[in-house]
Amino acid sequence: MVHIVTGRMNSGKTTSLLATYLEMQRGEGFVSLKTMLDGKVHHFDLMDLSSGKERRLCLHRDVYQKEFKTPLVHGPYVFDQEVFDMVYQAFQNWISQGETIFFLDEVGILELFGRGFDSTFKLLVSSPAELYVTIREDLWEEVVNKYQMKQYSVKNID
Repeated sequence: MVHIVTGRMNSGKTTSLLATYLEMQRGEGFVSLKTMLDGKVHHFDLMDLSSGKERRLCLHRDVYQKEFKTPLVHGPYVFDQEVFDMVYQAFQNWISQGETIFFLDEVGILELFGRGFDSTFKLLVSSPAELYVTIREDLWEEVVNKYQMKQYSVKNID
């Protein structure tokens, strides 16, 4: 079953997902933490929910200075492809260890183009696990169709 947390940009999707994880006190996954500077997004860090460890996921291209070995450019952001690869490996490991509850923040435009967390999301949707995922409200139906999700619920954050 896929539990979709949806809403507009900056509506609190990540906060809601994190609250669900803290309430359940079990599962594995990642949330994206946004850092603003002078009213603009500076970067996103990806935080492992169980360890609290963070890794830089992307930077706004205005501040990007070739920090990533394998950059992935989309819109105003430069992503670190190695982080997407690391996330895929982490979920593979957790699945092989028998974990059954997962969290992923967030699936969106990159994934609709077959990039970003696309491989990870395919892996998770095809597994028997409970998955909690954030998706912008203008994209969730496209994501459901692309990944042929049969069992899902939608929680809209307003």
